[in-house]
Amino acid sequence: MWYSFRINIHIKKNDNVFWSLDGDCLENVTADCVADPYSQVMLPHEYLISMLKPIKHRATYSIMGNHVNRTRIHTNIDKDELDKEII
Repeated sequence: MWYSFRINIHIKKNDNVFWSLDGDCLENVTADCVADPYSQVMLPHEYLISMLKPIKHRATYSIMGNHVNRTRIHTNIDKDELDKEII
């Protein structure tokens, strides 16, 4: 989380820095995973939106990866809807 915050600040401070999502951009702990879904402090899409919305004007593109597809299947969180918020 701290690393993401540092990248966000770097992009805000430098006019010639842009970002893209190259798939697998969400934490994918779902109810049927081995990991503990209750250890997350935010919903995956809420965290992504909170980090990227302030720098959405610097987005270049976004593609979907296999993790995002799994999240869509199990949670109805749609990456296309997320893109509307952050790109």
